[in-house]
Amino acid sequence: MNGRAEREKIYVALGNNVLEGIHTLAWTLSKWHSHPISIIILHVKYNNTCNHLSTLLGNFPEGIACDVKMERIRKGEEDKIDKMLSKYISFCDNVPAEILDIEQFDEPVQKRTIDLIYGLGITKLVMAFSFMKASLKQKDAMNAMLYVHKQKPGFCELFFVCEGIQVFLREKDNDETVMEDDNGVTVARMKDNNNKSIAKWCLERLIFSNSRSIDSDPTSSSSSSVFPLINQNLWEFYLREIENYYQELLSLNLEEENHNSDFPPSQYESLREELNEAYNRIQTKRKEAKQNIERHEKAEWAIWFCNRREEELENRIKEEVAAREELKKELERKKEEVDEISVEVEETKKMVIQVSETERQQRKVIEVKTQILGEIEELRKQRIMGRSRRVVAEAVNNNGCCVFREYREEEIVVATHSFWDELRMKGSVGGWSNVYKGRINGYTVAIKMLNSLPAFSQLHYFLAKVKILGSIRHPHLVDMLGFCSEPKCIILEYMDSGSLGDILHCRVRKWSLWWHDRIRIAIEVCSGLGFLHESQPRPIIHCRIDPSNILLDHNLVAKITGFGLHGCGEECNVGSDVKAVGVLLMQLLTGKRNFLGMVREDILDGSGGKWPLDVAKEVEDLAKRSMSNEDMSIARVMEELNEIRRKHDSIAWTRID
Repeated sequence: MNGRAEREKIYVALGNNVLEGIHTLAWTLSKWHSHPISIIILHVKYNNTCNHLSTLLGNFPEGIACDVKMERIRKGEEDKIDKMLSKYISFCDNVPAEILDIEQFDEPVQKRTIDLIYGLGITKLVMAFSFMKASLKQKDAMNAMLYVHKQKPGFCELFFVCEGIQVFLREKDNDETVMEDDNGVTVARMKDNNNKSIAKWCLERLIFSNSRSIDSDPTSSSSSSVFPLINQNLWEFYLREIENYYQELLSLNLEEENHNSDFPPSQYESLREELNEAYNRIQTKRKEAKQNIERHEKAEWAIWFCNRREEELENRIKEEVAAREELKKELERKKEEVDEISVEVEETKKMVIQVSETERQQRKVIEVKTQILGEIEELRKQRIMGRSRRVVAEAVNNNGCCVFREYREEEIVVATHSFWDELRMKGSVGGWSNVYKGRINGYTVAIKMLNSLPAFSQLHYFLAKVKILGSIRHPHLVDMLGFCSEPKCIILEYMDSGSLGDILHCRVRKWSLWWHDRIRIAIEVCSGLGFLHESQPRPIIHCRIDPSNILLDHNLVAKITGFGLHGCGEECNVGSDVKAVGVLLMQLLTGKRNFLGMVREDILDGSGGKWPLDVAKEVEDLAKRSMSNEDMSIARVMEELNEIRRKHDSIAWTRID
């Protein structure tokens, strides 16, 4: 196992030319014969469908053949490729080898090759010329090889092999790219006719290799070569004869000019015409000889191709006969299995019908149960709202004046379960506050303890504060329902949804506020603050407007708490509350504490839906003016927020629909 792990992977990219593929593998095995290696053969698997019919007379549209014939042709092409890949594997003999198919769609082969080099970490890649030539024209194949040569990473060694010979891509001083073999012979130039130069070089290499094989093995048959050596000998024979004849004519012409310089002009012109005619005949003979060689080569190739196809067809017929017998046996087995499955299917159908009926009945039960639970929840909410309204109503006498009930210490202890920590509500910064959740006369209330505040140590000061707070009633201010003199505390209405800070700043959020709801909450806060600022004989300053002092009921309606209990310094005024509202607007935009920077799209809090950028810009501008402009008032801030909401109501209703 250690020996196998130490083998170096050599990637060999081969096309559909079997002869060239064998030559390339032979070159690879020869180069690394002294090293333990394994070979991974890269082969492009083209996904384009067969849209033509290949015959000896050329390619015809697939419409001339039926679908069965076209499917047989496709299957034949796949079998041919499988046999070719099997030959590649067999040729590697004892060297471990495997096939890696490359799926090819619209992406060029050269770019797919670069992706594979990076993706597989290929350090050694041998590429046959036919690998690019299979899907590109000759010139495009050269460009593709040059692209891979330039774009490959430094850790990858790239070898180009053509007909079993390594070739190199070199750039000349005149920006001309040439392909040379290992002897420095130019195979092709990027500006020349690459088809002719490469074909000529391949022909010379093939003839040279055939001549060497014939010299080394006298018993080998000449008919096994695609391009017979006799054609080259015939061409050389014609070429020598023509050249000798041409030189002979030139020598005769020179002798005539030396010894008979006094020939008349007419005879001189006659000789010139004969010489030109001879030259033209030479050129004609050259073309005819070359055409004869090409026709002979094509005929030899056609014969070889037909023989190969005949062998393949015979083998395929044998395989088809054997496969047909096997299919008959398999068909009998499948028929028996189908009969067994049919019986099972009938039984399964009966069971499915029974299960479906059971599920239908269960769905009905679940729907009824869901409907009942919904009605129960709605009744519970209505009951809670009714209790809250009755509690508030009890605090108002028939003349419309507010009255309060003074609770005894025993009632407060019972309501808070002796100030049980489990009923203590968390503060704005994660600590514990001095507010307890309790139940008095069946109603849920919030009990705020004031003993810890030094200002309330005197009873007359405490009672004065209670009287002021009890006289304040507004839809967006938390109502006070009663008080207790000892211990000093006030009883407030309970807000089901907690504080705005819980929604904006908690990691685990129970609700997500949509941008339109956030603007509405800001308007409701401004409404409550405006009511406090208009109090007589002097305005009530809150001084601590932040998300923790803004509570939400079960309908997410905002109410302000914490007003009128704390003494305010000289720096507290109406303007400080306006600045606090500006900070609150920035927190509603971003969901972050104390964020005063430039608002960008990625900074906006999108937990409840994406903010429209124009709305966010208008709210940001209003927030910054509120924090910096001394002339801003709560009424003006509220007016501009209402204008923003009215302007963008169409966006909000479109989102709801």
